[in-house]
Amino acid sequence: MNELADNGAPQGRRHWVWGAVFAMITLVTVAIRYALPVRDGDVWWHMLYGKYFLENKTLIADHTIFSWTQSSNDTIYCTWLPDIFLYLLHQAGGLPALFAFRYFCLYSFVLACFLYARKVGKAWHPLIWLIILVGILMAYTAAFIKPEIISFVLMTLLAWNWWHIRSGGDNAYRWCYGFPVIMVVWVNTHGAFVFGVIFLVAVALGEIMNTWWSHGNVLPGKVRKHLCIALSLTALAPLLNPYGWHYPYQLFFDLLPSPENIAYNKKVSAYIPTFKMEINFHNFSLYANIAVAIVVSLSLLGLRQRKTEWSLLLSNIIFVLIYSRFLRTTFYLAPVFAFSSINILSSLSFGYSKYYYFKWMNFSRIFLNPLMLLVLFAVSSSSIYTALENPEGDVVVGDFSIACQSGPMDEVEYIKQHYPHARIGNSYNFGAYLLWKLWPENKVFFDSRHFPYKEWSDDFFMSRSAEGLPELLTKYPAEVWAFDHTENVWSSYFRYSPDWKLAYYGKCGEVFVAKDIPLPEGQETYRVSEKIGDIKSRYTSYQVFLFSLSIYDWDTAELLLKRIEERYLDTRRERTVFLYRDLLTGIKAFADRDYEKALGKLAGYADFVGGVGGYVVISHLNLAQQAMDNKQFDTANTHVRTALFMLPDTFYTQFDAALVARLVSRQKGLEDGGAKQPAWKEGFRNFLSLVVGNEDFFKEEVNFARAVLADAEDVGERYELLVPELKNFVGQSMQPVQ
Repeated sequence: MNELADNGAPQGRRHWVWGAVFAMITLVTVAIRYALPVRDGDVWWHMLYGKYFLENKTLIADHTIFSWTQSSNDTIYCTWLPDIFLYLLHQAGGLPALFAFRYFCLYSFVLACFLYARKVGKAWHPLIWLIILVGILMAYTAAFIKPEIISFVLMTLLAWNWWHIRSGGDNAYRWCYGFPVIMVVWVNTHGAFVFGVIFLVAVALGEIMNTWWSHGNVLPGKVRKHLCIALSLTALAPLLNPYGWHYPYQLFFDLLPSPENIAYNKKVSAYIPTFKMEINFHNFSLYANIAVAIVVSLSLLGLRQRKTEWSLLLSNIIFVLIYSRFLRTTFYLAPVFAFSSINILSSLSFGYSKYYYFKWMNFSRIFLNPLMLLVLFAVSSSSIYTALENPEGDVVVGDFSIACQSGPMDEVEYIKQHYPHARIGNSYNFGAYLLWKLWPENKVFFDSRHFPYKEWSDDFFMSRSAEGLPELLTKYPAEVWAFDHTENVWSSYFRYSPDWKLAYYGKCGEVFVAKDIPLPEGQETYRVSEKIGDIKSRYTSYQVFLFSLSIYDWDTAELLLKRIEERYLDTRRERTVFLYRDLLTGIKAFADRDYEKALGKLAGYADFVGGVGGYVVISHLNLAQQAMDNKQFDTANTHVRTALFMLPDTFYTQFDAALVARLVSRQKGLEDGGAKQPAWKEGFRNFLSLVVGNEDFFKEEVNFARAVLADAEDVGERYELLVPELKNFVGQSMQPVQ
């Protein structure tokens, strides 16, 4: 029962059982880790393009017809094949069909690795399943339902085909002609086919280097001949698309590291270097380190048995660099790592062998399977735990629906029902779903395609600052604005602007209408989604809860807090639940002008919940004003100094601190003169430098500060502080604690 095959893998029921356990851990991990909602809105405009292609009997899209703002057809975007496929798939089976397709693509990688391992006689080697598990976890950024996931499948096929050729002997020459077929499909799927080109160039160069320095790894002559023919045919593949040579020509210049291209890529988070941003929802560095460790370890073990195989070495080095270069390109390393690791493993004679004369070999035979079980379980449980405890934004594992930022369903239905044909302004995240649901009746302002708006996209991204938004609204006047709750600057600006009013808010975002546009008949004030209490995401629950507090919607805030308490009160997040209860009590007190109570509840959270600082500063300054009215200058001084410490670079805290300090010093009989000028004079100087541009609104305070600094004799006492309103804190909307 325990005979050993020539390939070094023990045969028998016990070994098959171990392999089945390893396989089950891997398959279950994939099923749970990738049980995700639609978390990228790009799928909506891709499907809309597919519909457009079929209805207009064309494969070339007119990018300009979907938005009312300036857009351009200058950029060639060739994704007609997956666009049509995804549209037809959705038409046939809805969201379940899209989710099933995602699993099909992910499990295709697992199956391809297993089949190749079986071909080389290592299907049940315990290390195989660690390689597959790490590879599929490295492919997290491929698990979007859009053309990228098809690129992942095609990259897998490309790598599988290459190492199938390398392991196939003389008869493998037929597989060489798989390259042009795969690349023709990929060229018409996504511009990411360039990574396939990079892979083929790397392995071709590697094969040339094998002929120079590693003769034992050179392919058979017949295979090399057909490989040259196949790669020559593959070189023509980029021309076989609806745009002809213009497409690869443009891609070449788009990929050059020019200042324009670098600036363009910086606007999109997917192009941020993988290890530059702090990511807690997926451990990209861990999986990359494990992958590199496996390849390096196997390569070192095999040095005595064979010389360097250069196509393997080159492709791994290049795709490790690509993995680290952009978050979006991490998944291309997975097939290269997996198939090359299996290929190296197949050439080694360590591990299970016919002969067990050495003690260390006996040790390996006895303990390798249990050890690998522990490692697999650790990697699997770590990935699942991370997904459950540190989800990616509003993503919830096990939620087969649409994540909020990818599909504002309730908000879009409200617009569709009450404001058809309106000119809509929208956030980056909402644009694609608005297109899918409302076009052609409503066109969008901006969307995640991004490329049609290159000429003015700087204006859009600058609008995420308090300074850039008013200019954007003037330049691109809209009648309705819809955006997600994460747009802090937009939310606070629109709430306090006299030109806009809140019409609706739901789980995903807010809808504002211009002040001269009436609310729907029978609606006297804003409406709240009836599904507001059915939020699945912890992060989204907190976001909507904080927004409801900011508009003093106590009923919705209480409802959401009750839901939060029901889910998390008896968990390790109990402290966070108490925090949000304090926020509700504190902001209620603030609204009732009970500033002592507000400070008692809010002051401790100013550093933990973004935006709470505004409430705390205003509470301190109001209490300082009350103390001033009662001539309690020391108490007032304590409050204004705390406000100044929290916000040192605002003219009102500088003015208030200087004013109270002057009164305190005069009350104590301190003279203004002397060798050292009093510190409060520096406060007035700071005020005058910070108030530049707003002098007309604060003429009285400016004249008072100038007179005090000039030691004018007729300067009287002043007891009125500058107390800002919440609208002065645009861009500081409250944000959740993770």
